[in-house]
Amino acid sequence: MDHDEGQVIHVCPFCRTMNRVNPEKLHQAVCGMCKNRLDATYYDIFGISQDDSLHDLKHRYHALTKMWHPDKNPGDMHAAEVFKSINHAYRILSDPHARRTYDLTLKKHEVAQIEHESREPDHPNKEIDDKQFQLNLMLVLMIVCALVMIFIALVLVRQVR
Repeated sequence: MDHDEGQVIHVCPFCRTMNRVNPEKLHQAVCGMCKNRLDATYYDIFGISQDDSLHDLKHRYHALTKMWHPDKNPGDMHAAEVFKSINHAYRILSDPHARRTYDLTLKKHEVAQIEHESREPDHPNKEIDDKQFQLNLMLVLMIVCALVMIFIALVLVRQVR
């Protein structure tokens, strides 16, 4: 079996490195480069919550851009990618309309993840359960047919009298 089968490419929200990931295990995956969670949000990049204000976002943005600015990290391609990610995330979260859209996307993703996790997993006895269901259904149908035949017989006996 090819190790790529069933995997997707996911870009790290922190350093923008492309990572090969099993989509069902994204919530456990970490970036091969920076070791941050691959399912992190733009809020995680800044270390804030969705409820934090624009002022809190700006404060964290300035602190992070100072730390990761390419002039402070000359020749460090990783720092340059992190800097680009910080700027991209800031553009989204600092624009009220874009932030609302992003929050809705996060909410949809959370709902989809909950639905996926709540699905009953297939179990080894599923085939047996299906066969048992079919047998039970046949038995019920046979009983119904027998009752109908008895009813018809009783109606015929009454008509003969």
